[in-house]
Amino acid sequence: MGVLTRPALVAALMMSCLLLGLLVLRTTGIAAVIGHDPALASALAPRDTKVELARALILFHQQRGETSSEAFGIAMRAARHAPTALEPVLISGAALAAAGEDRRAEALFLEARLRDPRSPLVRVHLLQLFATSGRVAEAAQELVVLTNLQSGGVFIPQLAFYADDVAHRAAYGRLLAAHPNVRRELLLHLAAIGEDPDRLMDLAARSEPSEKSPENDVWQMPLVERLLKGGDLDRAHRLWLRFTGAKPGKGRELLYDGSFTSPPRPGPFGWRLSETSGGTAEVGGARGLAVSYFGREQANLARQIVLLAPGRYRLQTKVSGDSRDGPSSLGWRLACLQSNGELLNLPLGLVTLAPSQVDADFVVPEACTGQTLSLVGVPLDVTKAENLWVHQVQIRPHP
Repeated sequence: MGVLTRPALVAALMMSCLLLGLLVLRTTGIAAVIGHDPALASALAPRDTKVELARALILFHQQRGETSSEAFGIAMRAARHAPTALEPVLISGAALAAAGEDRRAEALFLEARLRDPRSPLVRVHLLQLFATSGRVAEAAQELVVLTNLQSGGVFIPQLAFYADDVAHRAAYGRLLAAHPNVRRELLLHLAAIGEDPDRLMDLAARSEPSEKSPENDVWQMPLVERLLKGGDLDRAHRLWLRFTGAKPGKGRELLYDGSFTSPPRPGPFGWRLSETSGGTAEVGGARGLAVSYFGREQANLARQIVLLAPGRYRLQTKVSGDSRDGPSSLGWRLACLQSNGELLNLPLGLVTLAPSQVDADFVVPEACTGQTLSLVGVPLDVTKAENLWVHQVQIRPHP
């Protein structure tokens, strides 16, 4: 992410300042007139202090946050009648900042913040001053408040600039821990843009809120998915095990929860069960997976990503149900993750009320580094609805 004071960060902060300009003007009737025609507003209410203050603020925005002599003069004149107003202090502070008098500017910005702690524009000016002087903890504090004030995560990308600042990592973590909603948005953003997983997890650990909630960890599966899409399958799987608390397959077992009796786990290496117009699949207690296929369209009803090394394997599945009208339309399909090249297509065949076992052998080639196992329903010439149980599915090495 780079140095905190680099021009790109300052430019991003100034753009945020411009975007917030309109948010500062509140919707009184006269302010609406000012926004379209300041001269008309002055003619309608020439001695109105609010009009003068709003007019000064508009001129301030028109100069992109710089203080013109006209805006300054109007603000100072209005200040005589509104000694506690925000605008004169803010505009004076901006003038001092433009002149390089940062200490005096900061004092005025802090006074403006006292007068209106919820003013995004004041917060942005303080943020710019802190960021350009390398005061990381104070800049991050302003960003957190801005993120809370403005919906849509406008300031999350700016806050992300501080995520890899080693010198202030502890303070940054404590700040995020006090604002779980900002922490959540930031970690999701970092997971999406490619932050190093170790840094991301270190930041997550340092900023853990005192009150834990499943919402705190919504960034974890997006990180796993990102690593998976990037081809880092082993790391994605290790993190998935860590995040979910799932245990690796015991002995020769290569699937997670092939008997459908363990607690459901989110993410790609657990079972993803469907409930669509094509059919449904849901865990049905000790009996296994309850499957309903409506026979009208192709449906992927259960899916899990597995990491099988090159070699020979056997898939075994145990099912029961009633397909008196002929063989089932359902079957297991195994395909390479990257190429989608099919390794196995195993129809369930004729399914009876008595549990029966179906198996098939297959080979994983060298180029197939990850695989997707799916229970797929394929419509027949005559529409046929089915209800059955999958009691177990296993993949094991086969000589």
